[in-house]
Amino acid sequence: THIVGIDLVRTGPNEFFVLEDNARTPSGVSYMLENRETMLKMFPELFAQVPVQRVSGYPMALRRSLERSAPQSSADRPT
Repeated sequence: THIVGIDLVRTGPNEFFVLEDNARTPSGVSYMLENRETMLKMFPELFAQVPVQRVSGYPMALRRSLERSAPQSSADRPT
């Protein structure tokens, strides 16, 4: 698969555990985008103080990645 999601839990300053890995449809992407939009509205001061990576370009980056990984024979009929 070309899309994998990993659910992590942080239990200490330098300690992380993988809860599960998801190698299927990236349903979590929409949750991530909506969460970021909500956080920006509710806590704009946090994003002004800490250099947080933007996620607004993620949907287009995902599409480009999927298009590049698709077989050439599917170029005229994307699904």
